[in-house]
Amino acid sequence: MDFEVVALIASEDYESFRRILHAHLPNTYDEWFQLHSKELANHERFLRPFREIQIYPDEFIDYLRPFGREANLVSMRNFAIEKSARHG
Repeated sequence: MDFEVVALIASEDYESFRRILHAHLPNTYDEWFQLHSKELANHERFLRPFREIQIYPDEFIDYLRPFGREANLVSMRNFAIEKSARHG
């Protein structure tokens, strides 16, 4: 993979992700989006190619469930990487 994968959450899905990830996400979508934007800016500043991968709450839960994975930011990123690899 020649790029970093960054998970993208839609504003309408944010509360569902908050229920899944609890304290691992900021209280509001706006707070999360600020952090997300800073991450993208860092990739751009250091000329690291990246791809945002839209993820949805139901598919993230389906990813966690079979192996009893913990719901956290690492598993969310790993899911986005796996989804990116599946969909090219």
